[in-house]
Amino acid sequence: MAKRAPHPAAALLFYDFMLSDGQQVMLVRQFMPASRKIPTLVSSGRIAVDFVPPDLVLDQGAKWQKLYTEVLRGGSK
Repeated sequence: MAKRAPHPAAALLFYDFMLSDGQQVMLVRQFMPASRKIPTLVSSGRIAVDFVPPDLVLDQGAKWQKLYTEVLRGGSK
């Protein structure tokens, strides 16, 4: 929340919503909810999570940056 927010109470209510009922909204919109109480494709075991080892990312940083740019940003930079 901004230091001089014009409506700090509204910001607090929005924050509260996003941490409670908003988690279900995020799931419907295909975002990963932060709440462990909401079942997701990952928690149900329907999608496996595979983490990339940090040393691999550090050793091949240029390759991963290029892949990030191509895949997630839609082109080279």
